[in-house]
Amino acid sequence: IWGLLNETDDGPVFRHAVTTLPLVRSLDDTRVVLLSSGRWDCQRNIGSVSNPGSMEWECLLGGEGPDAAPVPYWKETPMPACCKGMGDLHIYPRVPHTAETINYLRTIGHDTKPVFISEYGIGSAVDLVRVARQYEQRNAEDLEWAKCYRNTLNDFLITWDQWKLAECFGRPEDYFKQCLAKMAGQRLLGLNAIRANPKVMGHSMTGVIDQGLAGEGVATTTFRELKPGAIDAIFDGWAPLRWCLFAEPLNLYRGANVKLEAVLANEDLLAPGEYPIKFQVFGPTAAKVWERKMTVRIANPNGKPQPPLAIPVLSEDVVANWPSGKYRFVAAFEQGGAAAGGEAEFHLADPADMPPVDAEVVIWGEDPDLMKWLADHGIRTRPFTTGSQSGREVILVSRKPPAGEAEAFCELARHLA
Repeated sequence: IWGLLNETDDGPVFRHAVTTLPLVRSLDDTRVVLLSSGRWDCQRNIGSVSNPGSMEWECLLGGEGPDAAPVPYWKETPMPACCKGMGDLHIYPRVPHTAETINYLRTIGHDTKPVFISEYGIGSAVDLVRVARQYEQRNAEDLEWAKCYRNTLNDFLITWDQWKLAECFGRPEDYFKQCLAKMAGQRLLGLNAIRANPKVMGHSMTGVIDQGLAGEGVATTTFRELKPGAIDAIFDGWAPLRWCLFAEPLNLYRGANVKLEAVLANEDLLAPGEYPIKFQVFGPTAAKVWERKMTVRIANPNGKPQPPLAIPVLSEDVVANWPSGKYRFVAAFEQGGAAAGGEAEFHLADPADMPPVDAEVVIWGEDPDLMKWLADHGIRTRPFTTGSQSGREVILVSRKPPAGEAEAFCELARHLA
């Protein structure tokens, strides 16, 4: 594929690129040409793609069309880098992925033509200690990036001491190891959601290697060292035949409903026909608590219309009237298919196992939903105020910190210390 631009706003450069398709075709008439990765220009009346042999920008993706109005610029929308409604998208969700994020990745394009996610990624931490040592090992401390990493590490070490992080992690090296190890699981969550979306006709992952101070490399660090579990996650997430499973909510009380969903991602690997499938849920003692058997039908990949790359197979609300603990929702072919993936976890809690909360809970921040939940469960609360605490309360940090967040948090930290 030839691509002309990347993340370019509407303006002279973008408009010039639109006119250069005849030049590209005079040099190569055999490849797909993409206009601008991410389509930050937001002009839906200009197509994102030109197929081999075509002399025009074709409106084949997203909400693009000859008379379509522009979409809002990505800085005006909640998803960073994503101009929703365009056919070529960049998606960089916040970490950790929430249920809302997973749903967004699963449904992007549901109300338009198919979409191409030309960039999807998340970042890990950058192991500032190890990167700094790598430059020192090469006697290259005077390089510009070496100084940048060293200065950032020095700032981090000041914070490390101020917040007494050694009490939690031991040493900075251990902290960064834990941070890097978190990334593989988050990557797999995102890939699982994307592969389950039948309206995503393809995606490109960003990126392979860390660059600058952004730890977006999925596989390696700045010095080409593998990140823990990353290769395993990509091998699983990109398997041509893969079960994409979902259990929502991830945490629930005994007796509530858990929604179990299964989507089969199939890149024309299975021959047309019917295949027996088994879905199961296993509890904390490996006891089977639920089972469902089904048959999935695979259509002829050469048929019209072409079958989707993702096939919804199961969507069922199950009453989770089981003991407390971690549960595994699993899927497998009983014959004819060897799919990757096929497991999702959720956690069950039984209110009867929980001790009563007799202490008054101090709330730091404003969160009406949290306050209502506590009140509905008979838990006494009062707001955190400077200098009024005895040092023996339960302090609950809300999702919505108060104004003057930095100052308030420092005061809270001093109180806790």
